[in-house]
Amino acid sequence: MADSATTSPPLKIISGADSFGAELKDAMVSYLRSLNIEVEDLGTTSYYNIGAEVGRRVSSATTSPAVETRGLLACGTGVGVAIFANKFPGVFASTCLTRGEARNNRSINNCNVLALSGMSTSIDTAKEIVDTWLNTPFKSP
Repeated sequence: MADSATTSPPLKIISGADSFGAELKDAMVSYLRSLNIEVEDLGTTSYYNIGAEVGRRVSSATTSPAVETRGLLACGTGVGVAIFANKFPGVFASTCLTRGEARNNRSINNCNVLALSGMSTSIDTAKEIVDTWLNTPFKSP
């Protein structure tokens, strides 16, 4: 029997992309929904607007422990959206190009917003990165 103190709250992902990351973001939204994860897709706009909007929403959700809210962003490199998401308290956005980066950024840095590169990450690789990020716990120092 599972201990209720160790049961994780339900997970919600807020996603968005710029035009260079839209195709990858759409594929990841479909993939996350196939895993029965709630996704709020904010669509596609400029990297600075979508990064800021996802960051703002993840930041405001950190005060509610009933649902764990994370973000998923994609742009050409993954860097621009991460920079703008990180402008909000409680947001730890990181660009991850490999499973190892996702594992380290989640476990060491408590990455709660994953930024992907639409120009250099295949859909299959992105699924592996997302799986690793979803399944890696944060290990407090």
